[in-house]
Amino acid sequence: MNDSDLFQITVPVFQHYLPRMRAIVSGLSEKQVTLIDESLAPHAFSAALHLQSAVGFVSRTIFPLIGEEVPEPGSEEPSIRDLLKLIDEVDSRVLHIEPDRFNGAAERII
Repeated sequence: MNDSDLFQITVPVFQHYLPRMRAIVSGLSEKQVTLIDESLAPHAFSAALHLQSAVGFVSRTIFPLIGEEVPEPGSEEPSIRDLLKLIDEVDSRVLHIEPDRFNGAAERII
């Protein structure tokens, strides 16, 4: 796998994925917002933590490959506002990544 491949299998996918996550979170009804802090199953993380983890997956995948620090995920129990802020921050960084930023990515130890 070369640097161009690493760009193609990450950045375009996440440029598509993050706006959809934002649309899901921002489109929650009042009732759904109250459920975001509840566990999806017994002994599981809350829906908010699952969403936060999904955004963290994007950060932990892309930023080390381009030699950047992974942003802190945020609070332990993120609110809707926290989630939207995190999604927007990561999305704005991912949106502006050019393929040449991946030069040397295949050689990086992450």
